[in-house]
Amino acid sequence: MKIKVISGSVIHQGEIKGIGSIIDAINSEDAKRLCLSGLCEIVDGDFETETDAEIEEGVDLEELTKKELIAYAEQLGIELDSRSTKAEMIEKIVSADAPTTEMP
Repeated sequence: MKIKVISGSVIHQGEIKGIGSIIDAINSEDAKRLCLSGLCEIVDGDFETETDAEIEEGVDLEELTKKELIAYAEQLGIELDSRSTKAEMIEKIVSADAPTTEMP
């Protein structure tokens, strides 16, 4: 798997990788976390951009940083305010994802 740094810098195997750097031989979990945070994008490998249904399963919102929550919410079409608390962000994601029922 290969990912490309698109924002900021990333430390991989003790080396600082800047914008435009390619990181190869990275495990899928680390690649997913870096891509969700908006720091990297997939260049080559098995990890695909996940659909909303795939993202919703297995994501522990409490484990994500605020930056990762914002990136995750964007993938779901939810706009978050970066000034919100982490708890407020999680609440907005969860409430936006709740099924709605129509009244007859």
